Amino acid sequence: MPAGVIAICPLTDLTLGGPSVLANSGDDPAANRETLSNLVASYFQGHEPTDPMVSPLFADLTDLPPVFISAVRKEVLESDTTRFSERAKAAGASVNLKMVADSVHVYTLFPFLPEAAETLEEIGQWGRQLLRK
Repeated sequence: MPAGVIAICPLTDLTLGGPSVLANSGDDPAANRETLSNLVASYFQGHEPTDPMVSPLFADLTDLPPVFISAVRKEVLESDTTRFSERAKAAGASVNLKMVADSVHVYTLFPFLPEAAETLEEIGQWGRQLLRK
């Protein structure tokens, strides 16, 4: 098991059944329902979308290591992030959830964005604390 997990704007439910997938579908050209549908179809490789092997939201999260998870409010994968965070906490995992307002999907890929720099700094601090244990 890894010491920790870092997930940025994760796709955790390959059924695409999260409320934000429907509500925020057309807001981001890089991450919308149509794009996600195409990605998901190529990822299944014979698995059902509810199979925990492809959809972590449906996995047994018992003994999950500490998690740093982040997403953007009002983005298509907001509910994947919040639902996974809630399930991980319910399973006893230590979860650091960071929700960012008014940015783009996988915003941390753009270090010139203030919210990206802030999140990357927080991830660094989180990781250093985790590895000191």
